[in-house]
Amino acid sequence: MQARDARHVGMARSGPRQVKRPFWCILGCFIFLSMLYSVVNPIFESPDELQHFHYVRHIARTWTLAVQDPAQVAPYRQEGSQPPLYYLLGAALIAWVDTDDAERSIRENPHVNLGVPQAFGNKNMVVHTQAEGFPYRGVSLAVHLLRLLSIGLGAMTVCATYALGREVFPDKPSVALLRRRSTPSCRSSCSYLRRSTTMSLWQRQVHGQR
Repeated sequence: MQARDARHVGMARSGPRQVKRPFWCILGCFIFLSMLYSVVNPIFESPDELQHFHYVRHIARTWTLAVQDPAQVAPYRQEGSQPPLYYLLGAALIAWVDTDDAERSIRENPHVNLGVPQAFGNKNMVVHTQAEGFPYRGVSLAVHLLRLLSIGLGAMTVCATYALGREVFPDKPSVALLRRRSTPSCRSSCSYLRRSTTMSLWQRQVHGQR
């Protein structure tokens, strides 16, 4: 009887360690693959990334929030109406980067077949040049820094989701591990400018405190 109890206690103590190892592997793969997406995907080719960048840049240059004027459409368009936390964090991150050439260097593709999967060609939303290549500078540097911010917030969301799973299923750590699957859509959405990465992290923290 005592031997059985001792074996049970030993398994309980070793369980969390055994689960933490694959969790760190999942987190490391998430960060690696998100960074890979970030480097391979050309800037401004992710959904609304151009508008997100313009809003961050507006705050970094003026330190004021957007004022939406229906009579005059701003470069950030509808994103200027979004909650500002992500944009404030991004503005603090890229405030030192020179983005004065944004209006001249960013050229939208007027012939893009956006949202038309059957169309052939003209899939890029902007015109790309060698200036975007490594080593990054100017607008390209600012975008990649903001992508790193999104990846960092996404990694924190992975950790918060795992911790939430451990709270809900304290006796089943493997369930918490399976709860946080690094799906391709999650990795992709966390590899570009996206304010919802902040919202996802906030939701995990709020649910974890309930």
